[in-house]
Amino acid sequence: MPTQYDNHTNTMLADEIGRLDREAKDLGKLLDAAKSEFKARGLSEATGEKYAITATASTRWSLDAKKIKAAMDEAWVSAHSRFSNVTSLRIAAA
Repeated sequence: MPTQYDNHTNTMLADEIGRLDREAKDLGKLLDAAKSEFKARGLSEATGEKYAITATASTRWSLDAKKIKAAMDEAWVSAHSRFSNVTSLRIAAA
């Protein structure tokens, strides 16, 4: 299946990934700042011309994997775990 990157050399693809990663991080910082401002204003909702934002408070419940691994033996932890193969990309300036 053709992709938009079929005509990119490996060098071009690396540079594109790096550029997009940098842009995503910069946008993430801007988004985090805007969300912080929304919360700091104590807003529960706001409607613009294109988007409506609603804040919902909730309690997050999660398991502490380190404490579970310390309390239970390795066989129990393995029997109650899911495993998957992943490939991670490290992006660094050349």
